[in-house]
Amino acid sequence: MAGTSRREFFRQLFNPPELGLMGVGTASRNSTLTTEQEASRFLAQATLGADYDLIQQVASLGIEPWIDAQFALPQSQLLDYVYAELYDETLIGAETPWRELFR
Repeated sequence: MAGTSRREFFRQLFNPPELGLMGVGTASRNSTLTTEQEASRFLAQATLGADYDLIQQVASLGIEPWIDAQFALPQSQLLDYVYAELYDETLIGAETPWRELFR
């Protein structure tokens, strides 16, 4: 992503360039889609699932402002919890069942 802004990276990722159709002409992307349909398509590609409220939110905000808002969210503390509560350094290097299978 060097030399490319975050916004431009996602614009290219989720809106690929128009493709020609074997002499038929150039396909026009999203020419008949509504804003909610575009938001739904985007969320299907960018998330693990979206409900109708999220689709409406993205449709009203726009895709790029929604992406910027997602990057502005605070980082999850899940990794800190895993290290603090679930990660046991004494088990590093211990024999695991899959290693036993491949001896």
